[in-house]
Amino acid sequence: MAKKLEMPKMGYDMVEGTLAKWLKQPGDEVSRGEPIAEVETDKVTIEIEAFEAGKIIKFLVNEGDTVPVGAPIAEIDDGSGDEEAEESAEANASVTPSSDAPAVGEGAEAAPTAPAVAAQPEKVEAAPAESAPAESTGRLVATPVARGLAEQRGVNLAGLKGSGPDGRIVKADVLAAASEPKAAPAAAAAPAVSEPKAAPAAAAAPVASPVPAPVGLVFAPPAPNAVYSEEPLSRLRQTAAKRMVESQQQVPPFFVTSTIEMDAIQELLPKLREAHGGKLSVTELLLKACAIALKKFPSLNATFAGDKLLVHKDVHISVAVATDAGLLAPVVRNCDSLSLGAISSQMRDVIGRTREGKAGLDDLQGGTFTVSNLGMFDVTNFIAIITPPQSAILAVGSTIATPVVRDGEIVIRHLMNLTVSADHRATDGATVAQFLVELKNLLQNPFKLLL
Repeated sequence: MAKKLEMPKMGYDMVEGTLAKWLKQPGDEVSRGEPIAEVETDKVTIEIEAFEAGKIIKFLVNEGDTVPVGAPIAEIDDGSGDEEAEESAEANASVTPSSDAPAVGEGAEAAPTAPAVAAQPEKVEAAPAESAPAESTGRLVATPVARGLAEQRGVNLAGLKGSGPDGRIVKADVLAAASEPKAAPAAAAAPAVSEPKAAPAAAAAPVASPVPAPVGLVFAPPAPNAVYSEEPLSRLRQTAAKRMVESQQQVPPFFVTSTIEMDAIQELLPKLREAHGGKLSVTELLLKACAIALKKFPSLNATFAGDKLLVHKDVHISVAVATDAGLLAPVVRNCDSLSLGAISSQMRDVIGRTREGKAGLDDLQGGTFTVSNLGMFDVTNFIAIITPPQSAILAVGSTIATPVVRDGEIVIRHLMNLTVSADHRATDGATVAQFLVELKNLLQNPFKLLL
C-alpha cells in the first residue's frame, strides 16, 4: 500500500522546511529509520528518516522546494495492500507533477515548473471567476512553492492563470508574472502620497525595479544602469533578516555601555589556561560573569509576554558564532551552575558542531541571554540587536591598551567596552547599569569567578 511521507515538524516554531537533498531515489528499498532526505529549517539542516520499511514509489517535491509542515513529500510502498485502491481513494488529495517539470536531481532551464503538493489552498475573496483557476468551492489552487514565491515577489495569485495540472498555479507562473513590467505604474504612484507636488514628474517617467522588494522590508532598488549579480539568500539568512526586522519593529531597545579594566584578567588568564590545558579564553570568563550577574538581575534573563514577564530560573547563554551558513548562536546551558572548565568544554563542543554544520535544534534554541564577542576583529565597540524572545544581549569589543589617569598620573590600562542592548518592556536603564557594575566588579576581580 502506498503511504505518504510528510514534512515533519522539527522544532516548536517550525512551519515549513526546504528539501535540500534526496538521499535515495525512486525504486530504492529503505528500512525503517533510514535517512531518506536532508531538510533545511530556519536553523539547521537535518536528515529525515523513513517512517517504515518499503520501496520509494515517487518523490512529490524537488530538491530546493519549500514545503509546509505536514505536506506530503514522497510516496513509499510498504507492500501491505492494494496500491490501486489507495491511489483511487486519494485521487483528489495528491496531484502528479506536470510533464514539463524537471526530474529530481536533474538539470533544468530557468524557471522550471515546480511539482504540485497537496496543501490547504487559500480562499480568494471577490476574485472574478475568469481571473484564476478555481474549484467549485471558489478556492484558489496553487502549490505551496508558488504561494511562498508569490508572497515574496508581491504577486497577486488571484490574477494568474495556472499552467499546472487542472489549472494549478505553479512556480513558473509566479516567476513569469513577477518579471512583467505591469507593476511600474503602481511604483510611480507611491511618491504622490507623500509628495503630491512631485507626482506628475514621477508619473511621467516611471522606472520598473529589476529586483523585487522583500516583503515587509524597506527596499531601495539599484539604479537603472547599475551592474550587479543576484545571490539567492539561504533560508537561514532569510530567517535572520526577518527576525532582525521584527526585533527592531516590535522591541523597544535601549543601550548602555561600560568600560572595564582587563589588566587583572590578562594577568590571571595564562595561569588559568595552564590549569585547563591551554583551552580557556576571555569568552568563558565573560559567560561565567554574565551568569552570576544575571542571577542578581533576573529581568535581563527573562522573556516579555504581554501582561507578564517570564523569568527563567536557569541561565542558558547563546554565543554568537560566524559560520559559512551565516550567524548562528549555539547555547551553553546552565552557565550559572558550571565551573569555568565545564563552561569551556561545553562551549567548545557546541561551537565546534555548529561550525561543522552538525548542530542540532537543541544546540541552537532555548537561550535566555546572548553574548556577541567581536573583540578578535579589532572592534572597539558595537551595538548588537536583541534576539527575541530574549530581553537582552551583550556586545563585547576589543581589549585595547589605553592611557588613563590614575591618582593624578597617566598610566596604561587595558580597557574593554561592553554594551548591553535591552528590551525596555522587560527592564530599565538603572537595572542594566547595575548589571554592568556587577560585571565590572567580577571581571576586575576575576578570582570571584573561581569561587
